[in-house]
Amino acid sequence: MSDLNKHLLYAINDSTAENIVVIGNVRISIITDKLFRVEVSKSGEFHDLPTQKILHRNFANPEYEVAENAKNITIKTKFAQVNINKKGDFLSVVLSDGRNVKNAKSGNLKGTCRTLDGTIGAVKLEDGVISKDGVAILDDSNSLVYNKEGELCVKPYENRDYYIFAYGYNYREAIVDFYKLSGETPLIPKYVLGNWWSRYRAYSDKEYLNVMDNFIKRNIPITVATVDMDWHLVHGIDKKYRTGNIYPWESTGWTGYTWNEKLFPDYKGFLKELHDRNLKVTLNLHPARGVRGFESMYKEMAEAMGVDPRTETPIDFDLTNHKFVNNYFDILHHPYEKDGVDFWWIDWQQGKSSQITGLDPLYALNHYHTLDSCKDNKRGIILSRYAGIGSHRYPLGFSGDTNTTWSCLKFQPYFTATATNCGYSWWSHDIGGHHFGYKNDELYCRWIQFGVFSPILRLHSTQNDIMGKEPWNYSSITESITTDYLRLRHSLIPFLYTMNMRTHKHGIGLIEPMYYDNPKDIRAYKCKNCYLFGGSLVVAPITEKTDNYTLTAPAQVFLPKGRWTDIFTGKVYDGDNLFIVNRDIKFMPVFAKEGSIIPLACNNGNSTDNPSTMNILVYSGNGEFNLYEDDGISYNYKKGEFVERKFSVAEQQNELVFEINPCIGDLKLAFDRKFIINFKDILNYKSVQVKLNDKVIDLQPKNNSVEFEVTIKPTDKLQIVLLDYSRITNGTLNENIVRIFSKYQYKNTAKTIVYNKFKNVQTKTQLQKALSSIGGHKRLKAQLCELLYMQFND
Repeated sequence: MSDLNKHLLYAINDSTAENIVVIGNVRISIITDKLFRVEVSKSGEFHDLPTQKILHRNFANPEYEVAENAKNITIKTKFAQVNINKKGDFLSVVLSDGRNVKNAKSGNLKGTCRTLDGTIGAVKLEDGVISKDGVAILDDSNSLVYNKEGELCVKPYENRDYYIFAYGYNYREAIVDFYKLSGETPLIPKYVLGNWWSRYRAYSDKEYLNVMDNFIKRNIPITVATVDMDWHLVHGIDKKYRTGNIYPWESTGWTGYTWNEKLFPDYKGFLKELHDRNLKVTLNLHPARGVRGFESMYKEMAEAMGVDPRTETPIDFDLTNHKFVNNYFDILHHPYEKDGVDFWWIDWQQGKSSQITGLDPLYALNHYHTLDSCKDNKRGIILSRYAGIGSHRYPLGFSGDTNTTWSCLKFQPYFTATATNCGYSWWSHDIGGHHFGYKNDELYCRWIQFGVFSPILRLHSTQNDIMGKEPWNYSSITESITTDYLRLRHSLIPFLYTMNMRTHKHGIGLIEPMYYDNPKDIRAYKCKNCYLFGGSLVVAPITEKTDNYTLTAPAQVFLPKGRWTDIFTGKVYDGDNLFIVNRDIKFMPVFAKEGSIIPLACNNGNSTDNPSTMNILVYSGNGEFNLYEDDGISYNYKKGEFVERKFSVAEQQNELVFEINPCIGDLKLAFDRKFIINFKDILNYKSVQVKLNDKVIDLQPKNNSVEFEVTIKPTDKLQIVLLDYSRITNGTLNENIVRIFSKYQYKNTAKTIVYNKFKNVQTKTQLQKALSSIGGHKRLKAQLCELLYMQFND
């Protein structure tokens, strides 16, 4: 057994399930009352080893009944009746709501795909584990297994092996159980939740540091510095070291492990300079060509592999060779990690076949790199492409090189949310687009806005001199807007990190499709680019161009029942509606549900330390937020070294009560903290009562606003009660009509004629009649239609 594979033994804790039915050559495991394994054996032998997709099968003890006749087998639980024939073929599932599902593929809500490389828009997605029809199938027949030594190998029996997810509309429960089955998503380090900068370009050390200093000078917080493949020797490689290309577009210099001393004469000093700027560092890898004779570590690698270094025989890349795997890390990677490389970006070019039939080298790379990075009490992390079901155990995902076009941006929100259907919740895109396409400030701005409300925000672009994604490469207006959004992303880290723990502990993704909370509402399925973010927010990224007349762009939004406030514009909407919103370039539609509490860091610079000052955004209603904090990088949280603090808001007749409760957990991690409490949707109130540990104190709002500032201890309890409060409104109908027409870019006389039809509108019926009278002016009409939802909740 290789040393590295010892790390996998934590996963080999599966045991034979108690709830097993064997009839002929068919074995059925009743894992839960909604989840079933069907294994069909030619030889009559079955296996219970972990596979690439499935690690644990014994986590429930449901009650069930079995019936059979000459041809078929029926398994019945309190939730589902599963019918298969005695050949092991799926026939149907009858759900407790009466649905009889005979086709387990037709309603599949899809999952994700390997890569978006070179795409120009929508692509075909693989199936996920949830279905609109209520039943999905996960086929595990072709997976490799892990033997008792933790090594990947071919299955001992060529069995058909599949799982029936019969969860009906219980989508979130299906995903939670999928994580139990396939393994949890790791708690990722906190620093990856900030802003990343990357570019495929042959920077020198001074040029690269100058870019970082430009971010610092402009107060744009970057937490991860990515150095693409030109950190190592790429050009000038002697012909004798060249071999045939794996891909026609591939350069033989893409694989390399030797620092380019012309660009980085003191690479250790360079890495130290990046760390001195409080940056984490990742380097790009294309490992397909192994280790060739020109590499600085070739002699050591050759001797370790039993090759005479004088022959300069290439050391083949072979992750099925355990000796190579250990030397690959010990000789090629660990020394650089000691020098300051924090994690690795595993890029393309290793193909899809290996020395073990069925082993995708991408899966092996992700698996071994993640395991290897989990050492010295440090949480592992990689950046790599998706390698199939089970890849959620190896975050983060790199979605590949997309074109810089509106069609590519338009697909990514749907793509990101839908990936949750197969448990893949940490996608990272080339924000702004990678190559080709066209330069467009608006497209860049909208992509950044989406990036703020996506799992990982990583700026990236190709080596073209004029395609850099730094904000200062755009107009001053675009630079100002995108800079504010990048700062917002950094301030969201406490919120995102709490969601990170929620994903790890409870199996709930940061981003979810709208139908997770509204599975029976057809409108939730129609609104494909709208998604849940952190549970309490609804995000609808704008992926279309701005209209030249209204200076706004549209996005389709589905808001479930309740009161929703746009966190940027302050506009209020009643839910239970599917409609179009319109926003100018400064704003994107993000809606906070009533009772939402959003903690923001107020740190200066790019620090990801637990902040000394926090801005708490509070939206009236009933809700709570349990802030989670630890050291952000180690496994000490598993030993109880973490702290939580609950924030809550509640409406009690004419009172709005907000509370900050005492910290619980390891109080050594807590400290006195300043809180700026901002009641975002409260217009005014008659009086306020503030208690600290049940003792009334005098705390006045800042600048006659509804914002309070207070410093409290970890053990303190703070309560703020607003008496006889009133919420913000959208203003009068006439005010909004005037605002819309005033901004409309059109001939004044002509638009005045149209405006006069709306001038005296006061009721819903009058507004609808006036709208029906407009012939053209499509985008103007769309803006006025939005007033139906803002003013009349229609």
